Amino acid sequence: MESQTPEISREFQSENRKLLDYNDEDFNEFPLNELDDDLSLQDEIHADIEPGEAMIQPPKSHKSLEEPPRGKKLDVITVVEIKGFIVTLLNKLTSNGDLWSIKARISDGTAYMDAEFGDDILRSLIGFSVAEMRVSIKCPS
Repeated sequence: MESQTPEISREFQSENRKLLDYNDEDFNEFPLNELDDDLSLQDEIHADIEPGEAMIQPPKSHKSLEEPPRGKKLDVITVVEIKGFIVTLLNKLTSNGDLWSIKARISDGTAYMDAEFGDDILRSLIGFSVAEMRVSIKCPS
């Protein structure tokens, strides 16, 4: 079976000569996968739609961490587990009573979110509790 290559009309070539002859110096550095949505949108714009017909397409969605609007406090504390990483520490590590506390900006690779780390997580990361720290400061080895 022969492979068929579509012919490009002379009219298309003359109208788009500048685009066809464009020498892209950073072609290998440009993320082409981001163009997929733009290209499909261009196809929809140039599609032949008869009067009275509608082009229906499902909405596009991206996975992300949802965050309340800035400055708005939540009434409910939500505990979530994600596979992510700390991007920026937003304040110093503090001990309030017998609990560790720190705020940080975290990311799962798709979005950023400001979060407050609980005492149990910080105790496991640091290796000791606030009470154990106070005892070690009072009685140095």
